[in-house]
Amino acid sequence: MSAAGQHRPAPLDFGRIKAAALSSADAVLGRWLPEGRCEGAEYVARNPTRADSRPGSFSINRHTGAWADFATDDKGGDLVSLVAYLDGCGQGEAGRRLAAFLGMYPESGVTGVTGVTAGAKPATARVAAAGGASHRTEPSGVTGVTAPQSDDFAPLLPVPERAPQPPARHPKWGAPSARWDYRDAAGRLLFVVCRFDPPDGRKQILPLTYGANGDRQPAWRWKGLPVPRPLYGLDRLAARPEAPVIVTEGEKAADAAARLLPEFVAVTSPNGAQSPDKADWSALGGRKVLLWPDADEAGAKYAAAVTRALREGEAASVSELRLDALRASPARDAATGAAVLQRWIEAEALPAGWDAADAEAGGWTADHLRLALGDPANWMRPAEEHAAAMAEMRAAGLLGSEAGEAEAFRPHFELVAERGGERAPGVYWHGADKDGEPLAPVWVCSPFAVTAETRDAGGGNWGRLIEFTDRDGTAHVWAMPMELLAGDGADLRRELLRMGLVITSNRAARVRLEDYIAQASPGRRARCVSRTGWHAGVYVFPHRTLGGTAERVIYQAESLRGTHFGEAGTLDQWREHVAALCVGNSRLLFACSTAFAALLIGPAGEESGGLHLRGGSSTGKSTALRAAASVFGGREYVETWRATDNALEGTAAGHTDALLILDELGEVEPRIAGDVAYMLGNGTGKGRAGRTGAARARTTWRLLFLSSGEVGLEELMRQAGKKLRPGQEMRMADIAADPGAGYGVFDTLHGRADGAALSREITASCARYHGTAAPAFVEALRLDLAALPACLAEFRDRFLAEVLPADASGQAHRVAGRFALIAAAGELATAYGITGWPEGAAEAGAATCFRAWLDGRGGAGNLEEPRMLAQVRAFFEAHGEARFSPWEGDPHDRPTINRAGFRRTTPEGVEFYVLPEAFRAEVCAGFDAKAVARLLVAKGMLRPDKDGKAARSERLPGIGRCSRCYVVTPLLWGVEA
Repeated sequence: MSAAGQHRPAPLDFGRIKAAALSSADAVLGRWLPEGRCEGAEYVARNPTRADSRPGSFSINRHTGAWADFATDDKGGDLVSLVAYLDGCGQGEAGRRLAAFLGMYPESGVTGVTGVTAGAKPATARVAAAGGASHRTEPSGVTGVTAPQSDDFAPLLPVPERAPQPPARHPKWGAPSARWDYRDAAGRLLFVVCRFDPPDGRKQILPLTYGANGDRQPAWRWKGLPVPRPLYGLDRLAARPEAPVIVTEGEKAADAAARLLPEFVAVTSPNGAQSPDKADWSALGGRKVLLWPDADEAGAKYAAAVTRALREGEAASVSELRLDALRASPARDAATGAAVLQRWIEAEALPAGWDAADAEAGGWTADHLRLALGDPANWMRPAEEHAAAMAEMRAAGLLGSEAGEAEAFRPHFELVAERGGERAPGVYWHGADKDGEPLAPVWVCSPFAVTAETRDAGGGNWGRLIEFTDRDGTAHVWAMPMELLAGDGADLRRELLRMGLVITSNRAARVRLEDYIAQASPGRRARCVSRTGWHAGVYVFPHRTLGGTAERVIYQAESLRGTHFGEAGTLDQWREHVAALCVGNSRLLFACSTAFAALLIGPAGEESGGLHLRGGSSTGKSTALRAAASVFGGREYVETWRATDNALEGTAAGHTDALLILDELGEVEPRIAGDVAYMLGNGTGKGRAGRTGAARARTTWRLLFLSSGEVGLEELMRQAGKKLRPGQEMRMADIAADPGAGYGVFDTLHGRADGAALSREITASCARYHGTAAPAFVEALRLDLAALPACLAEFRDRFLAEVLPADASGQAHRVAGRFALIAAAGELATAYGITGWPEGAAEAGAATCFRAWLDGRGGAGNLEEPRMLAQVRAFFEAHGEARFSPWEGDPHDRPTINRAGFRRTTPEGVEFYVLPEAFRAEVCAGFDAKAVARLLVAKGMLRPDKDGKAARSERLPGIGRCSRCYVVTPLLWGVEA
């Protein structure tokens, strides 16, 4: 039997694991729910398995381990079941994870709770043995999150954003002379180390930690973290995963080494040479490490202890800086000024305690170090053979027998990127049988890599960045939300299969796909966003981001379906074959300019809105839409109105800061057409309730939309018995698609035989050349974002002065503002050299289309009043005889069905006495009755009383005195609506 077989994993002792977890409850909760808070005996946090907006309904009892989510009725009785719930794994796996976290190491028999027993020891325990120290070992894989200290002090890691700033002074030592912030890989603050230099010359190095004692409020305390403690420089390590590492003795020396050796990442451990055994060195696993110890005996011991820990921690290589090569001081050649070296004159050895900070203070630079040490590529010599190092440690009594060193086989994943030998490329699962013996590797799927962890700006919506190449050689990048792992994995597999990843059909093997993603630790972080468009100065497309920030920003969604951004051909080809044919055609210029304007909505702070091209069949409306779509993508970028209002919400959200194109308005349900126009223009979806009844976050967007159809919105709504409201008209301006030149949507044919020939050519060109103009516009726009608002405001004022009459209503002003933005966008794209259009062409096209909108609307005035007058006139034209009883004679001679009032003949004509409820409910239906009455009085259509009001009292035949009866005069028929 192999050595591995002699040490099979020991069975889990769930009783001991539960007890150990409960005794370290604060540490466990800080690890699995780091954003929670203590409220007495309860630990309250957001539930990461669902969209939990704030803490409150999800809590854990710190004394018993019982937990419950009162919003979902999920609950459990101990911390093992909590970990299983949060990680989505079985109880056995949850027990193993907890045991590893608590340092119990059940596979090797090491308990970690009562002390170190037989078997392989973690690196921190071995360093402790080397130094003769006795302390409780903790898992090296979790940075600084361990059980509370004996005084019940529980640090909060990382330090919450809401925490106050650390104190500026120590009660005894005063203000620190230096301060170093220890941060985790994501750059979040863990704790602080301060240096004090009192007058007596005895420096003090004190840690400062944020946490709480028992149920008291958290505060900053002058005390250190429990062991193992994190390294100084974890954020530097994460930012440069491929760089070699240099370890110094102390934070000051580490900062100096980072400047003197820029090829390296500089780190150190808390308390320097005093306690290397209490540091967590696991972060240096797999890294090339160079040690720069202090030039004294303490430095030599520190280097030896760190070397042993790193070798056992599986660092790629470990070596020490040759201090003898640094027994020289820097100087410069008098003739050339180049850096040279000269021997120390005062001594043959370096001063005692000399370190990187002393070197920098003495005038050393990176150039001088290169001279002293030679080519940096040679600084890292290969580590001594592992067997020799093991022999040295065994001779020192730091290891057991060779048999005891053998580790049991651990199941793991293997990524085979290229074909090698008999195995095909792919992700393989290496499992073990019930005796711990390895089984044959199982192929799970074709190769893919998890290259980064993603999360949004608020620290939520965590995901994994997945990258792979399909069988056609096409590269795929997908930011996968981790919430896809909450179910059975079918949605995850469906999306990966759709993208071209090949997954095994073996049911038992394919479930390993989720484990592979969940267990991946890429060491890199990226910022995810759930919407396209502008985010802090960068523009996010579904498949790429334009602009740089300190952190990569990517689009994250459950699926990339429905995102039809794409590129084909070059920008020059698009300019020649598509944009050039728009010149002289007002509707095509306007449509393409609208596409560019959609990219300005966010930076300009404009509201969402839409434009509708209305015209008969085969006039070329779809051609204009395809020309606009070619700015962003191909023909599939054009969406359709044939969808529910709920589906259109999702479509709109996927086009934030972009152009949404919707073809054929006639396909939308007439009863919801007006509501949809409101919804798209308002940029907000429906409010919905979650599972608990609480309001869910609304879907929002910011966009321009371009529509087409044989009918306009008003006519479509009329089919459902509804009236167009001014707000709907402003959000979706209706433009005649035919400019009247006789060529359909075109003003000029550019030498083509007819409109149909030009339409076919543009459609074919849009299919071949598309998607290059929008990125080019964004790249140019990014340089002008600061000056953009002022520029657009000036352009808007000039455009409105040219196209609006002096008496234009506020409604016309709002729509004209949208046309001004479109004109400005087209002119900007021209100025950037993207369209190739003549200067002023885009503005002229927008102005022509705006005047067409004004003509179709009936002017720039307020449309409310003409529509009120038209409705009143229509009522009396339809019901003047049938529903108004004659004033003269017996009203019972001919009964009036559904009477609305009375009519009386006067020398001037016929007066109608309208009953109050009929006036409000029918004559003024859909309008404010008081506003209608005021308008009719102003127009001389309602007889006012002595106070000038619209209502008066009359004695009506057969009824008597009727209060507030409205008297409509014969002047009605002479008033223009």
